[in-house]
Amino acid sequence: MFFKRSERFDYIIVGLGNPGPEYADTRHNVGFRAADAFAEKCGVVKKSRRAHAVTISATLGGKRVLIAKPQTYMNLSGVSVRLLRRISPKATILVIHDDASLDLGKMRLKLGGRAGGHHGIESIIERLGTTDFWRLKLGIGGKEHDDLTDHVLSAFDVKESPVAERMIAAAAAKIAEFVVEGPDRAMTTGFVG
Repeated sequence: MFFKRSERFDYIIVGLGNPGPEYADTRHNVGFRAADAFAEKCGVVKKSRRAHAVTISATLGGKRVLIAKPQTYMNLSGVSVRLLRRISPKATILVIHDDASLDLGKMRLKLGGRAGGHHGIESIIERLGTTDFWRLKLGIGGKEHDDLTDHVLSAFDVKESPVAERMIAAAAAKIAEFVVEGPDRAMTTGFVG
């Protein structure tokens, strides 16, 4: 068995991205980077590999949190998220991912909704059979690009990098607020942009 049946988490925080050093600094991996930044805020309790993901168990504000970075590649993220859901069926899920329809540096927190062409989100919706999970969208720009695949798999340029770094730090703070204060409170407070 790859997980303990007795585990209970209040929140499952899933950062989306692609595994491997060749993808580490791409726009598509801002979800991974935000999950890492949030993990630093929590302090790591236990790091492991399970449910086709790198996972970190932590506690923040008295809440038990499972932070995960699926290692299935973006288009199959749902495989991992479905297995993560089995670990703690009642946990609130928050998925952090890039969004090319948002300007670089903007963030949006929402519950449910369509995938909007994001293949990682499409996979999660398909595997969970629902859109009933929270999403923190991180703007990477891209409306003006004809080839979104090339865009999302490219690195931020010298002018964009500081904006991306501020957004990732703000995302980590927003995730912490989501966990400690609850989703409703996190929805009512400010966003970058």
